[in-house]
Amino acid sequence: MELYSLLKCTASVVFLLFTISLTCDGYSLREADESEQDINENFITPHYTHYEELKELLKNLTESYPNLAKVHSIGKSVEGRDLLVFEISENVNNRRLGEPMVKYVANMHGDEAVGRQLLVYLAQYLLHNYGKNERVTKLVNNTDIYLMPSMNPDGFEKSQEGLCESKSRFVGRENANHVDLNRNFPDQFDRKLAGQRRGSITEGRQNETVAMMTWIATEPFVLSGNIHGGAVVASYPYDSGIRRECCIESKSPDDELFKHLAHVYADNHPTMREGNACPPERFPGGVVNGAYWYEVTGGMQDFNYARSNSFEVTFELSCCKYPSADEMPEEWRLNKESLIKYLEQAHIGIKGLVTDADGQPIEGASIVVAGIKHNISTTNRGEYWRLLLPGTYSIYAAAWGYMPSEPVELTVNAEGGPTIFNFTLRSDPEASDQARSQLPTADELIRPRNEFGFFHHIDFKHHNYTEMEDFLMDLHNMYPNLTNLYHIGTSVQGRKLYVMEVTKDPGKHQPGVPEVKLVANMHGNEVIGREMLLLLLQYLCENYGSDKRVAEIVNTTRLHVMPSMNPDGYEASKVGDVLGIQGRSNANGIDLNRDFPDQYTPSKPNDIRQPETVAVMKWIDEIPFVLSANLHGGALVANYPFDDAPGQANSRPNYSPDDKVFKMIASTYSNAHPRMHLGKPCPSIFEGRNLLDESFPDGITNGARWYAVVGGMQDYNYINSNAFEITLELGCAKFPTAEKLPTFWLENREPLLAFIELAHKGVYGFVRSSIGNPVHNARIHVEGIEHDIYTATTGDYWRLLVPGTYNITASAAGYESESRTVTVPDSKLGVPLDFTLMSSDPNHWSSAYDFRIITNMEKGFLTNSELNSRLARLENSQPDVAEFQAGESSVSMAIHSLKVTHDVGGPEENKIHIGLIGGLYASQPAGREILERLARHVMIGNQIGNPPIKKLLDNVVLHFMPAVDPKFDSLPDSCNPSVKNEIGKNLLDSLNNKSQKVDAVTNALKQMMLTENFDALIIIGGGAKDVSSTLGDFNTYNNLARQYAAKLHREHCDSNMERENVFELQNGIKSQYNIPVITLLLSCCKYPSPDSVLSLWQENLPPLMELLHGLATGIRASVANEEGSPLREAKVKIDSSPTLYNLTKNMAYFQMILPPQTYSLTFSCEGYKSKSLPVVVNAKEMTSFNIVLEKDEIPEHISATTAFTSSDIDVNSLLNDLNGKYPKISKLHTIGKMDNGRTAMSLEIGAQNQDVQLTGVPSILFLSGVEENSPAATEVLVKFAEYLLSNYRKDPIITDYIEKFAVHIAPNVNAFENVTQSCIPRTNSSLEFPIAEPLSSDASVIANWLKEVNAILAVSLLTGSVHVEIPFGDKHGKFFNKIYETDDEELLQRLAKTYISQHPTMASKNKKCETSVKMGSPGVSHSGIAFNQAKVNSLIDYVYLNTSTLMLNVYVSCCNTDHVADVWTENEKSLLAMIGAVNQGISGYIINESNEPITGAELSYDNSLHRVRNGKTGAYWILRLAGSHTVTAQAPGYLPDTKLIVTPHVDKFTPLMFKLQRNQDVFGMPRIVFIILTGIICLGIVVSGVCCYAGCQTMNRQKNQNKKGYAFSLLPDGTSFFDDDEKEISIFKTPLKGKHVVDVNTKPYFDQLHASDSEDESDLEFIRPERD
Repeated sequence: MELYSLLKCTASVVFLLFTISLTCDGYSLREADESEQDINENFITPHYTHYEELKELLKNLTESYPNLAKVHSIGKSVEGRDLLVFEISENVNNRRLGEPMVKYVANMHGDEAVGRQLLVYLAQYLLHNYGKNERVTKLVNNTDIYLMPSMNPDGFEKSQEGLCESKSRFVGRENANHVDLNRNFPDQFDRKLAGQRRGSITEGRQNETVAMMTWIATEPFVLSGNIHGGAVVASYPYDSGIRRECCIESKSPDDELFKHLAHVYADNHPTMREGNACPPERFPGGVVNGAYWYEVTGGMQDFNYARSNSFEVTFELSCCKYPSADEMPEEWRLNKESLIKYLEQAHIGIKGLVTDADGQPIEGASIVVAGIKHNISTTNRGEYWRLLLPGTYSIYAAAWGYMPSEPVELTVNAEGGPTIFNFTLRSDPEASDQARSQLPTADELIRPRNEFGFFHHIDFKHHNYTEMEDFLMDLHNMYPNLTNLYHIGTSVQGRKLYVMEVTKDPGKHQPGVPEVKLVANMHGNEVIGREMLLLLLQYLCENYGSDKRVAEIVNTTRLHVMPSMNPDGYEASKVGDVLGIQGRSNANGIDLNRDFPDQYTPSKPNDIRQPETVAVMKWIDEIPFVLSANLHGGALVANYPFDDAPGQANSRPNYSPDDKVFKMIASTYSNAHPRMHLGKPCPSIFEGRNLLDESFPDGITNGARWYAVVGGMQDYNYINSNAFEITLELGCAKFPTAEKLPTFWLENREPLLAFIELAHKGVYGFVRSSIGNPVHNARIHVEGIEHDIYTATTGDYWRLLVPGTYNITASAAGYESESRTVTVPDSKLGVPLDFTLMSSDPNHWSSAYDFRIITNMEKGFLTNSELNSRLARLENSQPDVAEFQAGESSVSMAIHSLKVTHDVGGPEENKIHIGLIGGLYASQPAGREILERLARHVMIGNQIGNPPIKKLLDNVVLHFMPAVDPKFDSLPDSCNPSVKNEIGKNLLDSLNNKSQKVDAVTNALKQMMLTENFDALIIIGGGAKDVSSTLGDFNTYNNLARQYAAKLHREHCDSNMERENVFELQNGIKSQYNIPVITLLLSCCKYPSPDSVLSLWQENLPPLMELLHGLATGIRASVANEEGSPLREAKVKIDSSPTLYNLTKNMAYFQMILPPQTYSLTFSCEGYKSKSLPVVVNAKEMTSFNIVLEKDEIPEHISATTAFTSSDIDVNSLLNDLNGKYPKISKLHTIGKMDNGRTAMSLEIGAQNQDVQLTGVPSILFLSGVEENSPAATEVLVKFAEYLLSNYRKDPIITDYIEKFAVHIAPNVNAFENVTQSCIPRTNSSLEFPIAEPLSSDASVIANWLKEVNAILAVSLLTGSVHVEIPFGDKHGKFFNKIYETDDEELLQRLAKTYISQHPTMASKNKKCETSVKMGSPGVSHSGIAFNQAKVNSLIDYVYLNTSTLMLNVYVSCCNTDHVADVWTENEKSLLAMIGAVNQGISGYIINESNEPITGAELSYDNSLHRVRNGKTGAYWILRLAGSHTVTAQAPGYLPDTKLIVTPHVDKFTPLMFKLQRNQDVFGMPRIVFIILTGIICLGIVVSGVCCYAGCQTMNRQKNQNKKGYAFSLLPDGTSFFDDDEKEISIFKTPLKGKHVVDVNTKPYFDQLHASDSEDESDLEFIRPERD
């Protein structure tokens, strides 16, 4: 008994010591400092979460915690369920550098359900307790956690709760294809893998496996757990590699580390650590080596370790695989600590960066630990994590192309987190000993920073003006070498507008260093930006010496930060304001973001800019800013130009010439922000819809698309400086409480840094003269982008551009221009591009541009008499072209003018009349000289036969009035002379009724404007460098003015007061005389120096001629009845404009200046039938035609059965015209001849160059008229074709599309004879396209054409509704509950929504048409569902199943005869967006082993029914969303090849090349096997033939001789019949054919009577057969 007590006591002591030992080893059950009272576990309920519920739960959690949680799908199961992954991290959308990624994967076996539900619990536990529980908060802040509740959702749905073992035939355990997923991975010990062909590692593997392999291979996971059921144990690698099924350990190189990881889980699990939870199995300590337990070949655990950086352990959590849900709360209790403790192990070992000598990250570098034969590699950001147990290790880094680092001794401690060490690798193989000595040593230390990135405590608070001033001064005093504090002016109430400059050498512009500005608090009550900028300043200063990224920004960028542009408004604001206006305006009650000059709205003469606005305008003018941001609050979006448009209506986008650059800038900020990129609207506090209810795709928006801002700072920057500015709305609350500032800082820190770095994208450099001097104010022009930037005083420039190839020209006054071609890569750094300009030669310029007119090269000004004399001489030189009017009437006596046109004096009613006015103000004489020279230029050009000028004079009458104000002769020679009673001032006073008495000259000018029927006026003056125009329909004159301004060299003038006078004068003329006016102010001086006249002429001649040609562009039509009589009272309506235009009063001409595009014109006259037609206006041409109106004999309303014939709109003729006008970028194709005799045609639009022909481009198809003939849809496509063609080389987006794609437009495919007006959609067409049956002749023509075009995307326009349809129309879906869904459902939905997003009404809930449409989502429906009946044999299904094309049906209008202008306006942006939507997927070539293209190949992908065929060049394109995809290429005569590819989240096609091997199999057998087998068969046939022949001969001889043959057999010793081999060989070599005769001995053989046992004895014994 005493012995028993002693043993019991001893056991207790041993157990106590063992427990203490475990605790010391780090395997304690709970962290000592964890507080449990605040833990939220209300979500722990006895319940299993099934697939649909799981999706909804994760969605809700993401919405509740948008900055902490995000849902991913890494692929789909066999049955199409998403493989959902739930990410949890403090900055879930932008993993912090060095933050480790950890994953848990559960439910790999579908019937092992415990892990699935535990991960659902774990997700909620981490989110609900974040910020409340210190341990959870620390874990989420420092770890990127991925939870995958179910890798086998199909199996789970087939499993049964309460079953502890798998069902029969393992239903539920395996996936839907009855494959065990944990036996489906490549195994590192499987030698068969070594012999597999490249790219075939995924062949034959399951969807789930391929998705997981891709995820593991592409994401830098550090640690992983694979959760199972059926036992209670932690199993660690390896799982295979032993010689029998069990009981032998297969140790990995990291065996001790894996044991530690397994023990971390097991030791903290009350049951697992006992090791005997599921008898009879016993596991000491609750852990086991996988192979020792039982061998698993093809397991996921080993795949993680062998093929990635991830260390994975398998956890078996319950004896029963699928226990009752009632047991789940207890399972959570048992596993909670283990689950969390295991995640924390991601922070043991070492971590750091591997960079090159320039600090750039090195991807794929190996981290080698001496003594452990398992390396891990760095990410694309140069990061690494190497899990290690406490101890000292010798470690080095190595990478291809670099010298390995010197080994360093690093110590891993048991506590305190990972040891941090950064490696720097040198690429020079001959590195000196000194360079080697500078390699990092183990003593390198990383200074600790807090979670906000600061080394010192930060007091997150709101700073009033005094506190802000103190903050800035203190920071400057602390960092005087990095900062410069200055102010640009004062506010209304005298507060300074502070700016802090941060750069390496502050205080002045450094050549080659871009300037960036950040402005906040423009609206005083929007304060988030103010505080963010103060924090940014401190962050940059504190981290300059320790953070390489910060050092790079400060060293290479001059940053100007203005925390508050409206300090007065801030002081009037109040904390907690969400959407109020108190403090928004400045102290004068003016909204500063409506106070800047606007490009579309003329300023009023009495407008007074606010002091804050004036200060910022001056600041912008003085410093060559490259990039700028204006920080606001009240929403969450990145807003980019333009902010308004001419005649702006809400929700109409107006894109700038640099739209791609602005989208890149806005997207950079939005994508770096954890919430902004989600694009969700702010919570509304108002009833009804308001601006805050907007959703913003990708978190960005075009300003005008959101709402119009007239007079905004954003647009002013872009138009008046080099700065590209966007507006950043940083939060839904304008003045949030200070407690929320830490979150705002963490959200905006990375976006702000990424934004500043954008200043270095694009091209940059210097413009110098030939002797090396900097050329100031040189213009940098990018071909195809109508926006120029200018060099700084030091000759340097920066031009932001997206990746691509550009032709860039540098030009400056007095220099010859220089053009260079440059390619901008997809990288953070820009491309240097310097220009050297040669001084210009006036003689050379004159020969090139001015017909070498010597007189035009004179300098100085002419007197009035000299000017009149020269005009008279011009008339005398060409009297049939020019008429000098000087004294024939009171008008011409007061104003001398020169009229220039062909057949001067003849009828001019059908010509455009342009008045050119110079010297309207005597003090502004530049126009006098410019117009006199222009008149001479035009007339000399006409004389020598210059075709553009001759065409110009055919269409226009030019009225030159160069010297309106006669007071010039007495003018003093000074820059800005003061002259009283100038004609321009008198005219303005007269128009404003300020003067009753009008002088003779002013009166004459007014009389001319009244009687000369001017279609446009050009006024040339000075006193500013500016071009402006009056507003008008179609934005005609504004566009011409902007084009002119773009050609001028920008000059900053001290005063721009003349601009204000100009705006008032030109608007007065337009108002009183209805004459559009374009005003050209050519120089800062009103009276430029005489020496500058020649340079002014050189600068303005090219844009002046372009302007005249632009004014000679438009429409000229005569309107008459059937008898030919002019209908003078007729009216003309253009597109949807409400204006009705009149005709001339004599011959009833309608003529109008219009920009190039397609218009819909409607001619009407009382008593006559109205007539509408589309008209194409081409650049520099007047489109002329005659209109004949028929008398109206029936009421004007149109009955429901009115027929419209296609002859009204000759589509083929229009396409032919477009092809003739744009032959270089268009091709006309014949689709085929239809049964009705009509020929259907299409127009291909695309760049026709050799590269395109050799490589091919993806085709996109737009068509209408297949199922119905709709004039509305047809005309929209004609307009679309003309729109694309006419904007080539003008609009950068369209230019890019035309050069990247082949756009096929077929406006009327079936060429119907006529159409009945209808507002009802056709649900089934008479033209059917059966999937597998023969097609009708018309359908065959169309189908063959579709296959020949081989488009990647097709859009078919229909009418009768306003929505988008996607396939299927009939029940072709794979699943009974998704019979109308294709395998490309998500992609097609995305395409449909792209169209809808650009349409003003399509997604609206308000019903526009009478037709009832069943929608799946706003504006989108499946073709077979939309009208509640299936569309059998529809084109959309045929195209999906039988061609390479994905097709959408787009219903563009309620009725097929709706007004085309309205339909075009609504669909223009959407149609263009569909081209832009072809921006992501997979592309490449299919070639053979000789690198020759294979045609006729077919590609399948992702188990989709849709197939893609490659083109004639071997090229192919497949539209795909971002993610992993499996693509198979096959072609007749070749072996198929399958590859796995991951497409990134970027707008580009990912290249994938297929090189197919010829199929040398014959009848399914390898060629060599077939040859051998064929040889054997042939030999057998020959031998059989010989035997048969011999047998027949023998029978014949026996029959003839009546003798019986002898039977024989081998002799017992089995030797040969022949005495030697030669005899045997000679017999078999005997020919079987020919005349060779074999002498056959028919006598029987007998043994010799004296035979013995000697070697000469015969090998055969002969046996006489028995007789019958």
